[in-house]
Amino acid sequence: MAMTLQNKDADGDRFRLPHRQDLAPKKGAKSLNVGIIGAGIAGLTAAIAMSQSGHDVEIFERSEFKSEIGAAISCPPNSFRILQFYGIDVASARGGEYKSAVYYDSKEPETKDYLEFSGYRSRYKAPWAFFHRVDLHNELRRLAVQPPDGDRKPAKLRLSSSVKDVQLDGTIVFQDGRTIKKDLVIAADGIRSAFLSQVVGHDVYPEHYMSMIRFLIPSDEFLNLPEARCHFERGMTSLNIVKGGDKSIVFYPCREGTLLNVGVLTPPEVCKSADGDDLPLTQDLIDNATKDFHSVYNGLYRLKDTFGQWKLFRRAPLSTLAKGKIVLIGDAAHPMPPLRAQGAAAAIEDAAALGVLFSDLESANEVPGRLEAFNKLRVRRVGGTQVLSSLHEWDPLKLPQEHTKYFDGKVPYTHQEIDDWFYDYNLITKALEVLQECQTSKEPN
Repeated sequence: MAMTLQNKDADGDRFRLPHRQDLAPKKGAKSLNVGIIGAGIAGLTAAIAMSQSGHDVEIFERSEFKSEIGAAISCPPNSFRILQFYGIDVASARGGEYKSAVYYDSKEPETKDYLEFSGYRSRYKAPWAFFHRVDLHNELRRLAVQPPDGDRKPAKLRLSSSVKDVQLDGTIVFQDGRTIKKDLVIAADGIRSAFLSQVVGHDVYPEHYMSMIRFLIPSDEFLNLPEARCHFERGMTSLNIVKGGDKSIVFYPCREGTLLNVGVLTPPEVCKSADGDDLPLTQDLIDNATKDFHSVYNGLYRLKDTFGQWKLFRRAPLSTLAKGKIVLIGDAAHPMPPLRAQGAAAAIEDAAALGVLFSDLESANEVPGRLEAFNKLRVRRVGGTQVLSSLHEWDPLKLPQEHTKYFDGKVPYTHQEIDDWFYDYNLITKALEVLQECQTSKEPN
């Protein structure tokens, strides 16, 4: 079912968005030469947003995009609004909509509790959507390099372009020795970003917080299992969580409900030997990770013969996301576990923030001021997102005092307050407010 964005709020204007063309460059505006390192969700969304604001964008991706990789991805209301603002075609991306989260007993699947999402459309004027990561990636790539006629400049995508170094003056150094200089470099190269230390001035190491075994299975094969009949009774529109001690299994549909994304989340030590070495992904390892769950869950992997194993990291929030002409976005800036489904959402917010803040430029000399505005807008927001996403059980009373700054003194206590903190946030409106402050501050008195 096609989803539409409602941008007029009867109770106020907090979800009202400008027209996309309002961000198009005005006559005489400066067009920057922008280099983006990494063509994942963050990099491609940044390419769309920056080209919408009139800039010449070149994306450098080390891979060749030859094989389909990745599993499913959640898109909560705060990021869904942004994707539709920039023209994502949900039908082309084969997206769906969550109506509820269902929590199952790990031993008795018939015992379950529902958390309804059906009110999100009315409360946040956007749904919680889900996609196969590859489908969303393909749609973002299409919009970046083949925008609708006259909508924006197409970005240039350079595959098999491995970047060795980025200098603070915007010089990009490739592995083959070539160099190119940009007015702005957006580092969207993931958790192992090679350019993090350039921005923060020292090495920063993430903590291996969780491990995940992930695979995709055909939905109909699961539903044909006699013991699976108590699942998806309301249709293929639910996020399903099974908790078993310090492990959990999460599964939800993607690709118009034809596939189930399955993730088995475990403590890091489950996937390590007694000596601390990483264990190879075998059926024995999966059996050990799921042995305490009902047979309908620990037998899921038998419906699939290809698996992936991921380390999930967390890292202390950074105090700055930009330096010189380099800005970090996505996992390069703020890795986090998937406990709040905000990893990709935060990356999409980053990208849109850059697009708005770098609209209506008069000169390349404004880049430092706009990056300062990006820090003002994003540092506390992503810090709070990382903090909330890094704890299995949220206890605000145990929140370190130094982390309260990320919430502007209004630390969320209840589940509803947490939802509101994430989903009520209108990034594009907030970015426009910061942009106006930035432009006002440079006007002569």
